[in-house]
Amino acid sequence: MTNVIRETQSICPVCLKTVEAKIIKRDRNLYLTKECEEHGKFEAVIWRGEPNYETWIRLKTPAYPKSPFTEVSKGCPHDCGLCREHSQHTCTVLIEVTSRCNLNCEFCFADANGSEPDPKLETIEMWYERIIEAGGPYNLQISGGEPTVREDLHEVISMASNKGFNFVQINTNGIKLTDYNYFKKLKEAGLKSIFLQFDDLNGAEIEKLRGRNIIEEKLKVIENSAKLGIGVILVCTVVPNINDKSLWKLIEFGLENAPTVRGVHFQPVSYFGRIPKIPEDADRITMPEVMSSIVEQSNNKIKLSDFGPSGCENARCSFHANYAYVDNKLIAVSKKNNCCGVEDGKEGS
Repeated sequence: MTNVIRETQSICPVCLKTVEAKIIKRDRNLYLTKECEEHGKFEAVIWRGEPNYETWIRLKTPAYPKSPFTEVSKGCPHDCGLCREHSQHTCTVLIEVTSRCNLNCEFCFADANGSEPDPKLETIEMWYERIIEAGGPYNLQISGGEPTVREDLHEVISMASNKGFNFVQINTNGIKLTDYNYFKKLKEAGLKSIFLQFDDLNGAEIEKLRGRNIIEEKLKVIENSAKLGIGVILVCTVVPNINDKSLWKLIEFGLENAPTVRGVHFQPVSYFGRIPKIPEDADRITMPEVMSSIVEQSNNKIKLSDFGPSGCENARCSFHANYAYVDNKLIAVSKKNNCCGVEDGKEGS
């Protein structure tokens, strides 16, 4: 039996035109269905299992951008820049400083290793000034590609620090951070945290995702981070039948390496950018499946009730939990809003 949960809008994955869409429920699963006049029908599973889709909500008062840069003309997402109807102000700004990378991962939503030239320092400085004009400085994540392939990354970081960005994080695979002196140079420039690609503790599974077994490099980066006092967020791209059975092991590893490791960030695989194949539903893992897997693998050390929607993004795009680790036990710590504001980002990273 199929029920329409609600009607909405989406975009055609081929031409990116806005199209009418529906969220439907079929056999306890939820799907996004849409049709483009030119390219036909599309359907993808978006929610499987508990918690319930209809009740996974968070009441929120819109927090509009302080200084919107684009006019409302074509509608979301085509006006984004941000426009004055965007109902969430900025918490963290991500800038891409290169399209190059020193890996060639099968799954890469940035589709790195393109031919685009790196933006010049003058361009990045202009970005920083625009961010401040928009209401910043906010928390800043420097990404790519792989940002450490830039020889002047320390200058990119120090420029941000000099302009008042007090929290600077890099999104990295960590390979170059095995060099302690290089890592130290980035810290001295103003680096506060790393968002470290960390998919598994099993090198064979890492190789399936990244093309190389680089677990020893990852462990060296965490060792160097501890010496330098740099916070680490472990970032795991969760892919069915590769590393989806290792989620609790990663959390345990994070606990063993606290306080250097501040948290674990699970990203259910998204099929855009560079992907090995066009996905079927069996190739997808939904957000509630990730939550349930963590609970099951932890033998209920973590409970489903610990999780709640995050405060910035759409409630059904993210989940979040805070814990205190006391006497080798995880104690859930509730927050009134779970919003990743500027101060919350610093504290958690």
